[in-house]
Amino acid sequence: MQILMHRLIKKNKHLAKWAKRNHISCYRVYHKEIPEYPLTVDWIDGNIVAWWHERTRDDTEEKIAAYITDITTQLITAFSMAPDRLYLKKRGIQKGAEQYQRLDQQHTIITVQENDLKFEINLSDYLDIGLFLDHRHHRQAIKNLSQGKRVLNLFAYTGSFTCYAIAGGAKETTTIDMSPVYLHWTERNLELNNFRIGPSHHLISEDCLQFLEKDTQKYDIIICDPPTFSNSKRMKQSSFSIERDYPELIANCERLLAPSGLLLFSTNAKGFKLDQELLPKNLTITEKTTPHASEDFKNCLPHRCWYLTKIK
Repeated sequence: MQILMHRLIKKNKHLAKWAKRNHISCYRVYHKEIPEYPLTVDWIDGNIVAWWHERTRDDTEEKIAAYITDITTQLITAFSMAPDRLYLKKRGIQKGAEQYQRLDQQHTIITVQENDLKFEINLSDYLDIGLFLDHRHHRQAIKNLSQGKRVLNLFAYTGSFTCYAIAGGAKETTTIDMSPVYLHWTERNLELNNFRIGPSHHLISEDCLQFLEKDTQKYDIIICDPPTFSNSKRMKQSSFSIERDYPELIANCERLLAPSGLLLFSTNAKGFKLDQELLPKNLTITEKTTPHASEDFKNCLPHRCWYLTKIK
């Protein structure tokens, strides 16, 4: 059965033209559209990264091996590519930093383009590649809003929002992530775009929750895309749960917002509900979960997003 292959060929033919027109070299081709094939497939500048999900709990090792062989064959055929350009990974339930832990040591690094900016991608070594494609339109929105602004990027991962903010004319950025590995990655992304760390652009390796508790500076824009759950040993508190702790997290962000400041709050926690009654009353809240904002994410909704503006 080659139903997956035919779906991929048809979709990629359309998306490749769209991506070329929009100067995008990475895009999502497929996400769990055929029940028999619960996959996520991304085109990454001539490479394919695909994440397979368990189909049923009672799949045997033999059935799983046959399934992987099947999807590997269909992916390689659909994209007419050499097998070494396919990176197939298993996507399960990760908690906190697990999705960022190293899986391999191949160190397959490429540079990709998105909206005239460049980013380092690691195709092989981690579950995720270093750039969340579903946030592409939010990154562009931050660029459009950043002229002359002070921007705080929390849980920054590889700093793509920071690059967009600087490209948009931010006068100051502060980028926080607990992992030195990802801050070094952020530094390389800044260098790729000829942005320099210095008095105006700071990289800090710290628990974001602790940073928020002690910081006193005011920011015009705060980007906050926390993990769904974390129990990292570097955290002050024993664990963080987005569903339990988001009111306190948003309140701490609001304290650092300048009047009329904007907080972009995002999560990919499934079933998450934002209860406005639990949040500071001086915030106007607009949901910006936009499944149709990008051609490649019309049929999947990886995250929820809100823009919270501080009333003067």
